[in-house]
This record gives sequence, structure tokens and C-alpha cells, in this order.
Amino acid sequence: MRHFLWKSAWVASFTTLLGHISGAAQPLPKPLPNTWVRISTDEYDNITYVDRASIAGSTQFRYFWTYVAAGAPYPDPESKQQIYATAAYVSTDCKTKRYRLRTLRLFNQSNQIAREIEYGDAGPDGFATFHPAAIASISFVCSRGIKLPKPTLTKPTTPKR
Repeated sequence: MRHFLWKSAWVASFTTLLGHISGAAQPLPKPLPNTWVRISTDEYDNITYVDRASIAGSTQFRYFWTYVAAGAPYPDPESKQQIYATAAYVSTDCKTKRYRLRTLRLFNQSNQIAREIEYGDAGPDGFATFHPAAIASISFVCSRGIKLPKPTLTKPTTPKR
């Protein structure tokens, strides 16, 4: 069940920030930089973080990096390594809570990237309604002050007589 949650929640559902703050090919250093905020811990002891500095967008659409430290490692059949953490770059619509996975990075025990998947605009998407990490991350990101465009002022017209 946990493998399904990790893969489907992150691969088929969620969160692109690591390369944004630390360089495209660099793993997330330990400890996390002070721009990362701990968001939640689930029943499997997976700890979810969001990088505040990576949050982009000020309207209903946001982009951000998330990092999940696994409560217990799990096998990745592609890289044939045990995965200890996952980072993902995600876009989300704050109104509908729909998100799209843009980049996924899987980290081994040495905190090195075991595998990276660049999805871009064709990444898996879904709604943040079933996975606690997705719900918590998107709620945090979307609560960061949505700026709406200012209405344009127009002069009232006076009727002709």
C-alpha cells in the first residue's frame, strides 16, 4: 500500500523545486536549507517539505518544489536502488486544487539522485483530495497570498442631452 501511495501520489499526482534552488543536477543537501518548511508527517512517518523560495505565481496558478523524506525506504524497480526521499516540481490551480507533476527526483541513501523524470507539460495530474502530503502542500502554497489583477478604473460617461 505504501508503494502505491508513494508512486501514485507523487508520480501520478504531485509536487519541481529542487533544481530551482540548488542547481539542476544537485541533490537536496542535508539539512534542508532554511527556505524549506516542514508541512506534514503522515501515518507512515513520511515528512513533507515545501520550498517557500520556489513558490512562483501570484494568481490562482502556482509552481513549487516539494520534498518528502521517506519514513521507510522503498525499492525503485527502474534504478534498482532503495529510495529514501522524493522531490517533485508541481504546478497547481489553487481554485480547483488540481495539480500536475512537472519533475520527479528519487534519492538514494546517500542523498544522490537515483532517477529523475522530466514530465514538463505532459506530467501526470490529479486532484489533491486523497493524499495527505498533496493536500497539505497545496494548501500551504495556495495560502501564500493570491494577488488578483487590479480592476481598471474608467471614467463614468455622462449621457448626452
